[in-house]
Amino acid sequence: MSVISIITAALFLLSAILNLGEKISLGSVQLSFSNPSSSIATFEIVIGIILLLSVAVPRAYVFGGTYILALVGILSGITSKSVVGLAHNLHLLMAPVDLLGILLLAVDVNAKYKSRSDKGPKLVNRELLLVLQFFNAALVILGGAAYAATGAYPAGTILGTIHLFVGFAGLYTGYAFMKSKSSARSLLIWVNLITILYSAISEILAQVYLLLTPGLGDAVYGTIIAIIISGGIICMVLIRPLSISPKALEKTPVRI
Repeated sequence: MSVISIITAALFLLSAILNLGEKISLGSVQLSFSNPSSSIATFEIVIGIILLLSVAVPRAYVFGGTYILALVGILSGITSKSVVGLAHNLHLLMAPVDLLGILLLAVDVNAKYKSRSDKGPKLVNRELLLVLQFFNAALVILGGAAYAATGAYPAGTILGTIHLFVGFAGLYTGYAFMKSKSSARSLLIWVNLITILYSAISEILAQVYLLLTPGLGDAVYGTIIAIIISGGIICMVLIRPLSISPKALEKTPVRI
């Protein structure tokens, strides 16, 4: 999985360099985008860095979150009308690499669950929640960074900065759940509820008052995805009790 992450990150960073207007000469061939976009480059740089950082933390839920985040970026590039020519072809090249990573991860996780004697729906629920929470937090941070960097000043910058704080709160929530902290359940509900409300409000303001640059017009898809995932996480938490790892139970003092 680490090799897949590095290759995908390299493709994203290559696309980001070309989107910044740079030209790369390969002998008689010169690589360049006909319609470079610095705002799209910002997204690609962040995704590329997150993919590289995932190699340093080789966990299934980390790889899962980063691969899904990369897939969202790839699909946005493929479906965007402003991404044409070499840029479009480069995203088409990224797709099978990222999908291969997701497939290998699914096979690896399935094999590990089959080999465990303590496997069960609660453990699966825990792993799935971790993937969704970390992915959603990364998606919100990515959107907030682009919003703050390229949005109309000062309203866009302020809204984007708040977006960043909401995303980092989501990261901490994932960490709290991973460590089985007592506040994890409340954080999962409230932080994801805030994510839904703020994402919807900021997106409406961005569309009504044209706070985003034309290259970020497709950001609405990311907002919709974040809202759906946050809603799904809240439903999962409310429907079924959270599982706590055995190590956490051993450390938890018994209260009489």
